Amino acid sequence: MNRFWQLLLTAIETLGFIVGLAIVKPPLALAPPTEITAFGLESLNSIQSLEELKQLRDRLLSKTETITQSDEPIKDELRQTVQALEIKIHLEQQARENLAAAMSLATQAVDRTKDEQPSLDLLQDAESLWLQAIAQLEKIPQQTLLSPIAEQKIAQYKKHYQSIAYQVDVAQSYFLKLIATRMGNPDRVSITVCQVSDGDCRYWRGDTYPASAASLIKVPIAIALMEKVTSENISLDTKIKVSRGNYTEDPEGANIWSGREHTLRELLLRTIDRSSNIATNQLIDYLGRDYINQVLRDRGYTFTLVDRKLVGNRIYPSNAGGSQINRIVTRELTDMMVKIYNQEHPGDNVLLDALVRQSDRELGYQALSDSSEQWIGEKTGKNSKVLGTTVGVLIRKAYKERYVITITHDYNSNPQTIRQGIRDIVDHIALQGHL
Repeated sequence: MNRFWQLLLTAIETLGFIVGLAIVKPPLALAPPTEITAFGLESLNSIQSLEELKQLRDRLLSKTETITQSDEPIKDELRQTVQALEIKIHLEQQARENLAAAMSLATQAVDRTKDEQPSLDLLQDAESLWLQAIAQLEKIPQQTLLSPIAEQKIAQYKKHYQSIAYQVDVAQSYFLKLIATRMGNPDRVSITVCQVSDGDCRYWRGDTYPASAASLIKVPIAIALMEKVTSENISLDTKIKVSRGNYTEDPEGANIWSGREHTLRELLLRTIDRSSNIATNQLIDYLGRDYINQVLRDRGYTFTLVDRKLVGNRIYPSNAGGSQINRIVTRELTDMMVKIYNQEHPGDNVLLDALVRQSDRELGYQALSDSSEQWIGEKTGKNSKVLGTTVGVLIRKAYKERYVITITHDYNSNPQTIRQGIRDIVDHIALQGHL
């Protein structure tokens, strides 16, 4: 009996193990085939419901009453199998209760947001209910009959939760609209600000594409490179030759030369800290557009797209790209930065080092230069269509919490508007003590 319970504790939750009792456990396996058939164990494979499990248990209980004393070993095995079925039935009953509770919570969540413009309180209620529903589903063991349904609903409920959570954050983000208005035309401004420690965020047009991704697109390209070198165990000191076809105008001090070899580390750092277009273009060739975009999809970024190489003032690189422009939104870019600061992926320390070394300090760095708050890294982007930045800030007056602020302003060439927007956001957080 002890051996049976030891096995039971490790594997009885799988229906296949119960079948195994009838096939491979020595005493029962020695029973004549007619006896096994009489027990009803051959029907285990076809069981699809809790009711069928109970029916089988009841049949086996009845069989124990008909077995003679001379067949006591078989009777003992049958009792053990019934006990295993009892445990399985208990698990299935609990799974059914969890599923019913989850569905009830989901119905309540939907009901909270049935109005066209639900209030913040109703949205927060719905957010909490979706989380509770997901928690109920996650209690359902994988080995139960309802597990496939639970997994399907978890994926479905998480999408609903994410949608509601975003609406809650937007509803709490009115102060960003005021800041965007002070910056000029608010319909040309996109802002996302997130606390690094808990991922709490606020948005103004966070899912709206800026007129151009500009050099902000270099962050996801750098992320894709670190994914490749860490997952494939490639040294950043590996040298590759920079194709002459990737030449275009570069910022002063980038020092990436077409036709020469550079290490992957040099190309990565110059992509971020000097915003080198040549280095970026070579990394696009090295990684491949499909690989870069697959990494982004795998990490949940559905808006961001890398399809074209970077261009300077006049000179286009060869094989510049496909039919789609590069795209990014402040919500996804900010999330990428938050994950870098949290060191959530291998190699994020290298990316953080590059962000701290960025040479262009006209926007976020200058915005905080006369502030008590601390600049902790940045990537800027600017061209004729957009001016923007994603910047890390340590706000001492908000319990020394780190935040990432991303702002883009379409058709704006005045860095003062971006700097003022950053200062306003930092002041708001410092005054409130939180977002």
